[in-house]
Amino acid sequence: MNDTSVEKKIKRRKVFYLAGYDPRGFRFYYGNLKTQSKKFCDRDNLSITISAKEKLSELETMCRLECDTQQTTTDYVFLHWEDFVKKSWIKSYTKLFFKGLQSYKRYFMGFSWKTLLKLNRNPLITLFYPFLTLIIPPLLLTGLLSGIYSDHFIWIIWLIFSVFLWIKMLPKINSLWLLRFFIFNRDNFVTYNHDYHQHAQKFAKIIQSSFTEDYDEIILICHSNGSIASIPILHFMTEFPDHFKVLTLGHCLPLISANKPSTEYLELLDSVGQKKFRWYDIGFPPDGACYAKTNPFITHRNHTPKNNVTFRSVSSQFFNFYDKEVYDSLLKDKFKLHFNYLCTYDKASPTEFIDILTSDKPLETRFKKNLP
Repeated sequence: MNDTSVEKKIKRRKVFYLAGYDPRGFRFYYGNLKTQSKKFCDRDNLSITISAKEKLSELETMCRLECDTQQTTTDYVFLHWEDFVKKSWIKSYTKLFFKGLQSYKRYFMGFSWKTLLKLNRNPLITLFYPFLTLIIPPLLLTGLLSGIYSDHFIWIIWLIFSVFLWIKMLPKINSLWLLRFFIFNRDNFVTYNHDYHQHAQKFAKIIQSSFTEDYDEIILICHSNGSIASIPILHFMTEFPDHFKVLTLGHCLPLISANKPSTEYLELLDSVGQKKFRWYDIGFPPDGACYAKTNPFITHRNHTPKNNVTFRSVSSQFFNFYDKEVYDSLLKDKFKLHFNYLCTYDKASPTEFIDILTSDKPLETRFKKNLP
């Protein structure tokens, strides 16, 4: 198995999609698929038909994409793990504030900073941003009030007042999704959630059952937090045929793998590293919620890991495929930038989501050469 082999054109493809940390679930992503497909067809004068959703089981919902222009058919399966996200979605802002502080304390004590500082620095800025928005405003307000009236230990009262005033302001802060994201990963993967372990085992069986079906290419596509959730699935898989590949979009694995207490998760990651399959990753260095161009098997124990997985990382290079004004606006909206791996660009690109789903090119042909 290698990327230099001669690949035939794809006629039938199956995609298993694992979303990121998002409570909106498959209905939102099905809608996004239709919206981005229409935009893609309008831009390039193509014809793509997307079928209605069909629930196959409690864990999977499928739709079919048919591209008349490329003469390809793609069976697209949404793997449901949003129930774990919904269970962890903290609605109480008081609880969110204190749970956030507790999680950050554990993160900071558990991280291998030596490992993290060798990687892309943008995710570190993203990591600190919610923490700073939690602590700086109440501390500043405490200092201001203490300056106005200071008597013995009254600053403690000012601090309590400032904290609860700031909790009331939290709904207006745009970093809460990131805060919940960090809490979720701390509670479910650094400290490993065995309920998800059972979910992952079922996902593995679902994927492997497709290997006997008549597909030219089978891809497990994982966006963002889905990359972290994919490791237990790959651990349970015992077959890796040549037409099976993994594609991550904005992976963020070092959030877990650079964390010293994540011993159970690292055992799974080590297990996956011994298997033989192709793994492609699309990332963008300015995207602070991903570790672009970073080997997913890097851990706090070994910065240059040796494994059997064929890994290839490419940059989405959004700046080459968007009009300047649109690209500049993307850089200002970090959430939109991180979600943009699933969108249609202003100009055609090898990393476009809809093109990957409907083209007759296999992944190894698409990413054989560096992007322009």
